[in-house]
Amino acid sequence: MATARAITTHQGDRRWADPMKSVGTNARTMAASAETNDAYGPVKMEPLQLDATAATRKAAADAGPNCSVGARAASAEEGPVEVMGDLVDKSKRWVTIGSSFPVGGDTAFLDFTSTASTKYGIATNISGDWKAGGSKSATAGWGFTWAESKANRAYRTQVEYGKFRYTAGGCGGTRTYHKWEPRKETGGASSVEAKVPNWTNCAPVPAGKWHRTRQDGKDYHLGGGAKLKGLIGIDLSSERAYASVQPTT
Repeated sequence: MATARAITTHQGDRRWADPMKSVGTNARTMAASAETNDAYGPVKMEPLQLDATAATRKAAADAGPNCSVGARAASAEEGPVEVMGDLVDKSKRWVTIGSSFPVGGDTAFLDFTSTASTKYGIATNISGDWKAGGSKSATAGWGFTWAESKANRAYRTQVEYGKFRYTAGGCGGTRTYHKWEPRKETGGASSVEAKVPNWTNCAPVPAGKWHRTRQDGKDYHLGGGAKLKGLIGIDLSSERAYASVQPTT
């Protein structure tokens, strides 16, 4: 919405300053022209200096001379747009997707089916350090059932991760950064010894096989489930949702 500023001089004249006559990326002076106002008689335009906001000036400086002020400001607010991703490296990593802790003489096992509800973490490197953020599935249409055991176990599947180089383009040009993302499950499976957690919610059950197929409640989530620390310095997340085709046993 445009506004005008009116002032009264010591001679009694009314003067109006129209801030919409001219706006630039730097401070500019708007020239005034004489106009007539029926209510106040002759009206003289007074020069008024306007300066772009600090955010717009910064966007203009960052974006360069080939974009309009509006486009430069939008580019600064919305960020770059990914326009290309090239595979530059790959590595097979183990990912924990469940665990079991039998009590006494009991045994436990896991029945796993690869579905889109199993997701693996993503790492991004923009300024030199790898940061965890986001996840995606890498389903490959397979499954595996671990044999029963009395051991405390963490169940793992093998996932091939890919290192991708992305080029992001915006009004100010392009920049390059990298991501490690899950590409596919290899079909490999293993287990390792797991440390018993400090249980806070327990219930007794008789001899037999217990399983859960309900899809509500909290999914299995492990912040450091995807083992990439030896590769990029940090582990990534893993998660597995409850489903009728992927019971917890």
